[in-house]
Amino acid sequence: LRRPHRPPADQRPGTPPPPSRAGSRRAVPVMTSSLDLNSTWGAITETGPWQVPPLINATSTMGSITLDFTAAHCPHDEVEVHVNCQAGRIVLVVPDGWTVLTSEVSASGAGIRTTLGSPPRPGKPRLRITGQVTWGRLEITDRADHQSRTKK
Repeated sequence: LRRPHRPPADQRPGTPPPPSRAGSRRAVPVMTSSLDLNSTWGAITETGPWQVPPLINATSTMGSITLDFTAAHCPHDEVEVHVNCQAGRIVLVVPDGWTVLTSEVSASGAGIRTTLGSPPRPGKPRLRITGQVTWGRLEITDRADHQSRTKK
């Protein structure tokens, strides 16, 4: 006996969003879709206050993508960032205490650099990075490191 497919409760029409992360000062609607970014010979930057979806697809072909999570609202425990970097650059700037997992990223003729100044803290979001980097660069840093590196 097969049951008809039903979307998860938080994706059904008329269903209120789940409660926001503890410690937030105001309720912000939860984004349930994905964010798809494609840069070819150009630059895309997501910074300032923005809603973090549970899935981000970042494709950079000879371009650059910067995702700055330091002022973003992230109501999710885990966010998957799927990267496809071909001779490009993807930079992820994360707040103190976030966990970053890079074991699901493959690199070929490329560099993956993670420089975080603080250890992961319970209750903070986890970024799970997946995908591939070919002849490009994936940089994951915290705000303090990013600012000091860009001021030189």
